[in-house]
Amino acid sequence: MEERIMKLFPRLADITNSSLRGTVIEIWKETVEQSEFSLDDLEASIIPFTLLISELVENGIAQTTFVDHTNEVTEAAICLATSLNRSGAGIDMDNLIAAANLHDVGKLLEYSWKDGAVVQNQRGKMLRHPFLGAAVATKYDVPLDVLQAIFGHSKEMADEKRSLLCKVVNRADFFYFTAIKEYLVRV
Repeated sequence: MEERIMKLFPRLADITNSSLRGTVIEIWKETVEQSEFSLDDLEASIIPFTLLISELVENGIAQTTFVDHTNEVTEAAICLATSLNRSGAGIDMDNLIAAANLHDVGKLLEYSWKDGAVVQNQRGKMLRHPFLGAAVATKYDVPLDVLQAIFGHSKEMADEKRSLLCKVVNRADFFYFTAIKEYLVRV
């Protein structure tokens, strides 16, 4: 299972702290095991990255997948943090990669299958993925800024309470969402 997770999320290999990398993989394993989804589902491109843009799913196939989104947000966050670090921001890149990679892990618990489609389940309607992902991550020894980014990357957290690392993940996530919603869906 570890090799499959590493293949799905190749930037995990860039986490130099092997303990943190292992923890991120364990969080993915546990979340997949708790969810209705399997690694086969993640690899098959059937889970959309959001249910808020209906045009992203065509004939049961996600045009932009949960895995694509996770990888693209991680790439964007790395670019932003690298630029900020050139100016002395001091963002820990291992923590950043872990946080960006895990930011939407809770969607596997927020979503379920219904009539062959991916839908938001009752748990997801009540708690949403930021809380659900952070709840799994709290069982592990993750740095607090990683935990905050999982919980705080979305609209639920006020911006002034976010660490710089959390803000980078938030901006990367919303840039990706907004670009797809406003531009790519229309093309």
